[in-house]
Amino acid sequence: MERLILCSPGTDSFAVAGDAAATKIVELAKRNRELTGAVEQERMKVKQATNRIKDLEKEVGALVTNVATFPLWSLKADIPEVKILQEKLSAANFKMTEYRNQIQAVKQEMKIAQKVLSSELGEDVNIQQLLSSPGGWRGRSQQILALQNRGIVVNNTISRTYILLLIFF
Repeated sequence: MERLILCSPGTDSFAVAGDAAATKIVELAKRNRELTGAVEQERMKVKQATNRIKDLEKEVGALVTNVATFPLWSLKADIPEVKILQEKLSAANFKMTEYRNQIQAVKQEMKIAQKVLSSELGEDVNIQQLLSSPGGWRGRSQQILALQNRGIVVNNTISRTYILLLIFF
């Protein structure tokens, strides 16, 4: 920067100093306008870039949505590894279906076995308790047969006793 020279009053040096200051002010104002214009240009560039970024983000979002809904396996159906994996998947699905059917059949058999057990044992019998008790348990039909045989024996004994009583009296 230039230094202003102070002169004594009454000389033309004030005029020279004033002209230099005015020239300096004009130069600085011109420089200020140039810089302000450059800042405005940069602001416009930033605004345009921001708008472009927003547009690109929208496009990327739309593409991601399209890719997510597009079946990628259809593009790779010609690749041998994919065909092999699809065949393995089909075989695994078939086996899974067979196993489900077998499980259903076993469940049905188990229900029938439970019904048979409850009819043999009775409704209020704890199966776990019967399994833990050693040997001496008999089923309902076995108990009925045993009681019928016992009833026959008792009837025979009564009949013999009655015959003996008739003979002696």
